[in-house]
Amino acid sequence: MDGEFYMVFSIVIPLYNNLPYTEKCLQSILLHTPKEPLFEIVVINNGSTDGTGEYLNAFAARHSRTIFRAVSNPENLGFARACNQGARLAGGAILVFLNNDTLVHSGWSSALIDELSSQPETGVVGARLLYPDGTIQHSGVAIGGNRIPYHIHRGLDKGHPVVSNRRRFRIVTGACMAVHRGEFLRLGGFDEGYVNGHEDVDLCLRYDAAGRHVIYRPDCVVTHFEESSEGRLACCQANTHRTFFKWGRILRQDDFNFQFPETERQQPDTPLAFSLKICAPDRRCCDWGDLFFAQGLAKALCKRGHGCRIDYMNEWGSRDTDIDIVVHIAGLSRYYPKPYNYNILWIVSHPSRITPQELASYDLVLVASSKFAPKVKAMTHTPVHTFLQASDVEHFYPFPEKEKDLD
Repeated sequence: MDGEFYMVFSIVIPLYNNLPYTEKCLQSILLHTPKEPLFEIVVINNGSTDGTGEYLNAFAARHSRTIFRAVSNPENLGFARACNQGARLAGGAILVFLNNDTLVHSGWSSALIDELSSQPETGVVGARLLYPDGTIQHSGVAIGGNRIPYHIHRGLDKGHPVVSNRRRFRIVTGACMAVHRGEFLRLGGFDEGYVNGHEDVDLCLRYDAAGRHVIYRPDCVVTHFEESSEGRLACCQANTHRTFFKWGRILRQDDFNFQFPETERQQPDTPLAFSLKICAPDRRCCDWGDLFFAQGLAKALCKRGHGCRIDYMNEWGSRDTDIDIVVHIAGLSRYYPKPYNYNILWIVSHPSRITPQELASYDLVLVASSKFAPKVKAMTHTPVHTFLQASDVEHFYPFPEKEKDLD
């Protein structure tokens, strides 16, 4: 390549006030970032009023051998606009977005650069973020049953097995996030319609929709003094509404896919796509019993290397052409199987409501009762097997001294 050097990555830091955090952040970068490959620091000062501008000028003078640029905006433009501004100014092939209320640890940048350099399918890579007490703040973002993205492993010990392996998520946090600069700009950068929240959720979902992988790298470790910026949560509700407007149709629960160490995930020869149909009317019904059975089953299927989603009753009309196997957890409402899926009826409740006509529409019937299974067999030519309810101990805590007749 012509020229004297090649800028490998640019660390883009948007900030507004909180000068003590900025000082510690920049010092940690100098201390823990190797001089090679070549990198630069690009700071976007969003109209700080606490002496940050003067400090940045002095920092540049003291560290003249560090490639450092600071741009001062006359007002606070917000996270998205500042990051996009920094991305356009950056000279690195890789962008590392970093909050100013962070302290990077040894090896942090090497993990990010390695991921984007060695894994061509990766579009976004995120870090293991720790609270100052050493517990987990972020190790990937999951979507809960309420369809809200959240930090699934928040509060766990930093060495917990569930946070200790590289794994694919749909979303990682923007507090420390790396991307290829060219691809980031082609995708439009951060959506500037957000104001200090959900920008990272939206960006990651756009990468995911484009078929690009969003990866969590636990060997990139950063301490994060979360939500330290002024006005950090002022637009929380508006940001959430914008995310639902843009992505509501695909915001499906996936947290059951991350509730076990990645090393325990099996690799089947033929991974299957499952849809679990439950009778809860919609996603506002978050305490129905069949939901908890579905979550336990979904977790078990994901652990065996299969894909899984949970469909509420108002979602039964989806075409399901991407689904191999449908499991209907029987309740008060009847599901009408689609002929191109392999359809399983799991009778866990209301067995008296089951009719021979309904049984005949399935490829397989499972009965959560060894006593009732023979009665079902007598009603149909469809194969029938006993398959008892599995009680996930994360949801159900039976009293051992009380005997229960589960039949």
